[in-house]
Amino acid sequence: MIDIINAAINRKLNSISFTEIIIGTVTSLNPFKIRINDRIEVGLEFIEPSSLGISDDSPLPSLPLTVGDKVQMVRYNRGQRFYVLTGFRDLYNIIYPIGSVITCQKDTFNAIGDWMLLDEETIEIEDEDDIIIQRWLRKE
Repeated sequence: MIDIINAAINRKLNSISFTEIIIGTVTSLNPFKIRINDRIEVGLEFIEPSSLGISDDSPLPSLPLTVGDKVQMVRYNRGQRFYVLTGFRDLYNIIYPIGSVITCQKDTFNAIGDWMLLDEETIEIEDEDDIIIQRWLRKE
């Protein structure tokens, strides 16, 4: 009996389309592409056209996006489809105005705009890999 219940639960879970909010970077406008991480870059075949303002009357994206812009997207249909929510260049400029300094672990900072590495420091942790901490300055 428990096997039948587990099978029913698994069928239901497999039919649900889980979603998550992710951040991507516009890497190309023609053809339109958004990079999600080091391994995944998606094009229009995976993006909901209406989320970019694409319709039968307007076959090109109508959002004011440029290469390097960060966008928020909803990932759905078991990770096979994406809906672009918005670009957030204006919000980024509010959060990180010119002259901002941030501190982060090496290779974790994905910046928009012109940033300069100020310094880095190695933190040694016993029985683990060293961690490199970097400080970045946002330039004009």
